[in-house]
Amino acid sequence: MRSLQTRAVEKNGRSRLEDLQHLAAEEKSLLDVEKQTGMTLTESYAMWPAASVSGLYFAHPEARYFAVDLITRDQVEDYARRKGMAVAEVERWLAGNLGYEAS
Repeated sequence: MRSLQTRAVEKNGRSRLEDLQHLAAEEKSLLDVEKQTGMTLTESYAMWPAASVSGLYFAHPEARYFAVDLITRDQVEDYARRKGMAVAEVERWLAGNLGYEAS
């Protein structure tokens, strides 16, 4: 198995890992993140402490957002049919996410 560093070499000749290393180094020097937040990156680029959270958020004026709601009975019945399972078994597996009282 090839190492992570030799995989997926892009057109510019750098691997994705090298790109990540470059980005992490720039982020450290430009933002002084460790000093400002107390968060660091481990050798494998995981955030430390583990409770640290980051993300990339993209927005667009025409974007539509939606909420994920509880599962309805017709959805459970359809899923059970497609999986060849009994409705009661699907209800048992999804009990915490049901929008109705299971039979």
